[in-house]
Amino acid sequence: MFEFLSTNVEYVSTGRRAVLVDVENLVGNSALTASEVRVSAQSLEPLLGPLRDTQVIIGVSHHNLLASKVGWSVSHPRFVVRSGCDGADLVLLDVIAEENLSKRFEEVVLVSGDHVFTGAVVRLGTEGVRVDVVAGRSSCSKTLRMASFRTFLFDSGANAEQDVA
Repeated sequence: MFEFLSTNVEYVSTGRRAVLVDVENLVGNSALTASEVRVSAQSLEPLLGPLRDTQVIIGVSHHNLLASKVGWSVSHPRFVVRSGCDGADLVLLDVIAEENLSKRFEEVVLVSGDHVFTGAVVRLGTEGVRVDVVAGRSSCSKTLRMASFRTFLFDSGANAEQDVA
């Protein structure tokens, strides 16, 4: 179930949008199966709407790349890969830092609750980008929640459903 932590209840995309996904964070597991990725990816569509016209970038470690490619069926994402401790986080931070997101997108949706993204979310916000966070209820950093424009929390990646409060 999604819980919406903001005063604006309706999710409306305002322009060109990028969705950055830490797939291991979304699924809630460090060893993924294609079916877990599929169910978790499909759980995002009721919240975010169709992703087929959205730039989706998925951060993943090399050992989860095959399961992620086979399982992600809701759009044609770009996969960015880095292994090691926090590899998916670090490669997504590289995308944010190096790819001029603020000049290319009006909105960024970050699918991760990791606190390491807080500084990048603040920076994007000061550059005029609306950043929303979608994360597991038990794994979303409080500082990341405060830095984002809106936050959507779910109970578990594989069983997430929309429940906007």
